[in-house]
Formats: sequence, structure tokens, C-alpha cells
Amino acid sequence: MAISDNVRELRDAGLTILPGAYTRSECARYIEKCKRIIGAGAADTQNIWNFFRHDPELFPLVTNPLMDAILTDVMGEDYTLTAANIINRQRRQGSEAKANYAADWHTDSRYVGEERLDKGFCYSVLIMLDDFAADNGATHYIPGTHTRRDKPARHGNYGHQVLTGEAGTMVIFDSGVWHRGGPSSTNSRWGVFSLYSPWYVKPYWNYPEMMGEAWGKQASPLMRRLLHYSSQPPRDETVRINTLVK
Repeated sequence: MAISDNVRELRDAGLTILPGAYTRSECARYIEKCKRIIGAGAADTQNIWNFFRHDPELFPLVTNPLMDAILTDVMGEDYTLTAANIINRQRRQGSEAKANYAADWHTDSRYVGEERLDKGFCYSVLIMLDDFAADNGATHYIPGTHTRRDKPARHGNYGHQVLTGEAGTMVIFDSGVWHRGGPSSTNSRWGVFSLYSPWYVKPYWNYPEMMGEAWGKQASPLMRRLLHYSSQPPRDETVRINTLVK
């Protein structure tokens, strides 16, 4: 598909799927790095927030040219990273199945009162590091829900589809799409889940403080923007008036 087709599909259907955004060998290498970070891990669902902080070689999972082209088209050139984590829904052998991270229906959007902000406000990106299948916790989603403004019932019984695909597949979806993680299994299912928003949205973390000024000075303009080095509010009006620095 041309980028324009991906953008049209994203706006109309709420998501677009890009197979082969990463190679299988790249995915396998990223998984090994994640295993080293997580160590023994939890019995049910291993979760690594800010994975790039632990290993800078995971930074290619924060952005790539396809992702950047599409997100720039739908949000403008000043969009930023709001949050990023890597999740493995694998249940350790012998552990009992139980409720786990993001297992209930939700959106990644924002609400004012009880009404969700309109579609196209921000976007989530899923990168499948393992094959995603119905039997290993692949993401469930409800098509068309990016146009709705209400909240899903967390334990609702909704007709849904399962987001399956081969390792290396990238999925960009409107943050308003109703979705949940599939049930954990004893099979590996590593995936990257990142949220991108306009620059004026507050991120989950203080990235410039997290990564440090020394890292920021050698980072590319794209990475500085994504991690809010270019959109930190000034201390006061004597420093500057505008938050966004170009």
C-alpha cells in the first residue's frame, strides 16, 4: 500500500496494518534483549516500561520511516511520544491463568467528563515481535469504535476481532478503538505498544529528565522531538514564551 492508502484506511477504519515493518531476525534480537532486561520476570505478563532506557539498541522500536510518515500525515510534524512499553503475555509453566495487564476493554484516548475526545486525537502503534495468534494472547479489538465517544464497559461481552499477524508486523490504530489484551497463555507473545500524541499532550514520563541532557545533545532532531526535548515548558516568561521550540 502507498502511505496515502494507509492514512486513508487509518482514518476510515480506525487502523492500518503494515506487514514486514521489521524483519524476523530483528524481532528475535529485540526479544532477546527484552529477556535480559526482564530477568526471571513475573508469573503472568512481563511488562517493560520505557524499554529504550534499559537498552538504547531498542530505540528503533520507537519509530521507523513508515511509522513517521503516517503519523506526520495524521498529526503533523510536531507529534511526540506519550508512552511506550513492551509486553509479553506469556504465562510461566505451572502458573494459573489470572487477570493480567490491559486485559479489560479500554481505549488509549482521553475523556472529558464521560465523553471521549474525537477520533484522530492520538494514535497507538503495535509492533508484533512474535507471531500474534488467537491462542497466544493476540490483541482483541472492535472495528469502527474509533468513531464512538463513550467508554466501553470494562467487562462487556462484545463481538470483536483478533489482531493476528506475523512477527515484524506493525499496526497503527486510532487511540479511540476499543481493545484489550487476549488471554495469556504459555506461549511467548512479545509486542511493543506505544502511544503518540500532539506535542501539547503531557507524556506519562519526564523523558528529558529520564534520558538526561548529555543524551539529548547527541540525539537526532527526531528523537529530541519525540522525547519532548523540544516541547518542555520554560521555567518562566524570562526564558521564552512559547513551549514548542523549533
